[in-house]
Amino acid sequence: MKKKIIILALCALAFASCTEKRETIQNIEDQTQLVKSAQVIDSVYMITGVMNETEVRRFVDAALDFANSNPADEIAPELLAKAGGYCMRMANVTSDKELRAKYSKQAISIFDKIIAVYPDNPIVKYCYWWKGIIYEDILQMLPSAENEYREFLHKFPDDTLAISIKYSLEHLGETTSEVLLENE
Repeated sequence: MKKKIIILALCALAFASCTEKRETIQNIEDQTQLVKSAQVIDSVYMITGVMNETEVRRFVDAALDFANSNPADEIAPELLAKAGGYCMRMANVTSDKELRAKYSKQAISIFDKIIAVYPDNPIVKYCYWWKGIIYEDILQMLPSAENEYREFLHKFPDDTLAISIKYSLEHLGETTSEVLLENE
């Protein structure tokens, strides 16, 4: 009887090990596919200057699914940042106000997720900055932009980006032309 129990235990352990290995392999395959998709999106954009909305949607959905399924994976915050960046870019290039708002909200939501789930990740500081840019340049919501920029300065006062963020705060809401006229 003892032998049967030991054999059953060993079989269960072997089965669990195989399942874990299959999940690891699938995880690596998912990561690889996401990285390849991002490379294609970036290459097409660099060559044509056009974002393929279908590919961006597919990537964003896959990156969110991956991060939700694998929150401890070290590539998850990077994939989320890439997805947020794509949404931000889509919001910036579309002339449709509803799409601009939709992509902006999704980018902000993704950046908020990074901040909440990965607070110690170096990408977090960029999330505050990117959110400030979305609020200022895309949505023209200056108080919200100011809040994001100030949050960045509060959390990262000695960061090299702090100089740029302070400059953005000093010229919040001004056009490039207005800033250039001031500096003449």
